[in-house]
Amino acid sequence: HVDLTSGFSDNQVFPTYGFKMASTFRYLNGFSHDNNITEFSAAIHTYVHLFRSPVFVLANKLGFQKSWGELQF
Repeated sequence: HVDLTSGFSDNQVFPTYGFKMASTFRYLNGFSHDNNITEFSAAIHTYVHLFRSPVFVLANKLGFQKSWGELQF
């Protein structure tokens, strides 16, 4: 699979500002190798620091995922 990630934030564990964009492309084989699945996903994360005391951060995530092929479930 292929991953592409870009963006910045002030802290990796508890970010208070910044953004991150990520996309993934996967090709999956089934057990019988007849059912192949292709999958694409993308997401955008945003972090906005609203108040200093107490610390209040607005975090938002917007994403999309699409699968092609014969799903087994």
